[in-house]
Amino acid sequence: MLRIFLPVTAPPTNLVVRELRPADALAFARCLVLDAELFPYPSIPDCPAVGGRTWVASSAVPDAVDGFLASAASSGVRYLHGLAVAPAARRRGIARALLCACVKDARERRLRAIALHVGAGNRPAVDLYTSEGFAVRRVVPNFYRPGVYPVADAFEMVLPLHRPTPERRP
Repeated sequence: MLRIFLPVTAPPTNLVVRELRPADALAFARCLVLDAELFPYPSIPDCPAVGGRTWVASSAVPDAVDGFLASAASSGVRYLHGLAVAPAARRRGIARALLCACVKDARERRLRAIALHVGAGNRPAVDLYTSEGFAVRRVVPNFYRPGVYPVADAFEMVLPLHRPTPERRP
């Protein structure tokens, strides 16, 4: 298989990554539009879930949304529901910046891990997650409905955050 890697340019110096707040109705609406344009099914909840966190990235115009990462935490694990970057804003480090914000928050909250599912054929996303320390836990056959993506299987990927410290013996 021939793999072509496009260079990633440095993130824009004016890139702002922030957590979406309940009062950010305009940014939330822009996330929903981006979600609908890029995914065949909703990846961002209609309303924030308990333990849910969504980050937005913008670099050009105040209140613009170049990308978002939607997640929720349960039982010590943060699950990434969706990570999307507008096509015109790709290859500028925005997805990585969003992912790093999520990982930082999960570490601060002392969560055990971050988990996600990603299409087995989505090499750019798999490469991003792998470069940030995620590992494939398993392949989930037919995760996506037939015809949604060229490859219906998904990888379940996990990033362990805090490993228990082994007990020291005297």
